[in-house]
Amino acid sequence: MAGTLTTGSLLSGRYRIVQLMGEGGFGAVYRANDERFQGARDVAIKEMSDANLSPGERDQALEDFRREANLLVQLNHPNLPHVSDFFEEGGKAYLVMEFIEGKTLEQVLEDAHGPLDETLVMGWALQLCDVLHYLHSRPQPIIFRDMKPSNVMVTKGPADNQLKLIDFGIARVFKASATRDTTLLGSQGYAPLEQYGRGQSDPRSDIYALGATLYHLLTGSVPADAPSRRINPEVFAMPRQLNQRISEAHEEIILTAMEQDPADRFQSVEAMRNAILADDVAQSPGSRPSRTPVTPSYTIQNTPPVPTSRSSEPVADSVKTTFERTILPLAIDIGSTIYQAVKGRSSGSTAGNSSRMEQTSNYAGPAQQQRQIMEMAPLTPPVQEPVTRKVLHGVDNIFVGFIKVIYHLLGLISTIIILLLIAHFLLTFFQLSLGEFSSWVNYLSTPLVAPFGNLLVPFHPSSSTNYIVDVSAIVAFVVYSIGFGLIRGLLELLTKR
Repeated sequence: MAGTLTTGSLLSGRYRIVQLMGEGGFGAVYRANDERFQGARDVAIKEMSDANLSPGERDQALEDFRREANLLVQLNHPNLPHVSDFFEEGGKAYLVMEFIEGKTLEQVLEDAHGPLDETLVMGWALQLCDVLHYLHSRPQPIIFRDMKPSNVMVTKGPADNQLKLIDFGIARVFKASATRDTTLLGSQGYAPLEQYGRGQSDPRSDIYALGATLYHLLTGSVPADAPSRRINPEVFAMPRQLNQRISEAHEEIILTAMEQDPADRFQSVEAMRNAILADDVAQSPGSRPSRTPVTPSYTIQNTPPVPTSRSSEPVADSVKTTFERTILPLAIDIGSTIYQAVKGRSSGSTAGNSSRMEQTSNYAGPAQQQRQIMEMAPLTPPVQEPVTRKVLHGVDNIFVGFIKVIYHLLGLISTIIILLLIAHFLLTFFQLSLGEFSSWVNYLSTPLVAPFGNLLVPFHPSSSTNYIVDVSAIVAFVVYSIGFGLIRGLLELLTKR
């Protein structure tokens, strides 16, 4: 169990515990004095928790903790904490790093009781772009994968408003040959679709999380999580709907960073940084970037232009068909989900991986999310429509036409059935006899009403026949109305472009 060290405890013969700074499921963080130096230098000591872990899970957690230490010790950037030591003592693992005097951006937001100043936040955005570019441009690119306000600290003192990325527990070295991540990692609201197990995270995953972080800081609200956005786009509120003081240009930058398809986002943090600088608004004490553009060490194939408004979408996406947007991704997602379930059972996967993604969803992203980072300069999207897309458009037109025919036929049939049920109810309830009309109504409506009457008889064995018929007609009316409404609603959704 973590967080049990008392004030005055000595670790590794040199670190004197001063106080417990915080604890959680990951472990605990202490403030300590490094007594090896005469000045009693303050350090932060991160203690790994092994509570409620099986031996196998503990080994995996220890491996992740060592990996975090190995990652950080190789890094040197003003927006990253300096790691000085790693050791194991008393069956627990400890990571020693510089002590950062300040607050997390989450705490700053809570203290403000509302959205933060736009100029200040966009200045912070430039710092975060700089540190992410540093991570992504390493000889082996490092993907942070958990950018969020609680994982970013802002200093106070001589280096006021300098940001520090903390908690590298789920960062990973990017491997271009891999097609998906081996574990589900990230935080709900900040993690893109590819981090939910349907593709490999790459630098664009950090760009999504950075956009979500800016969204939270400027609106005061955590954005809707990526799977919910995929299922129902209406749950995602535009930043300016929540805070009208946000400029349109900054809203556009956030929305571009948070595109569901990685190919529609900024293709590098440097592209996002340049978009912020181009707006020429992000000037604050927290922004200390050089205006000299930094050439990124990687580029992405098929890099789309940065849109200036939500109407200027990339060429490739403006012609996506209903078949591509709805049917094909759904079929792929269902097959992928079944495959993952079978694979998970056969490999005896534990709950350890799934628990590290906060409230993960099994709904996958489209197959396009598994695009890999390529090399060389970006290519201009072709002007001519590919043959495969023409074929898909043909299939789409046939599919939409067929669905529309069914939609209108169901509308006609449902109208006739509803009118029959109303007539049946009125004739029965008022005991009317209209000759041939009554005979035809009873003949056509009885097969529709009889099943519900049979279901209701056991609940009213002593009731009169007329009462059972009246109630069954009402139940039939409700069931058919709802059923046809749902079916037609689904068909209408499939025909939307």
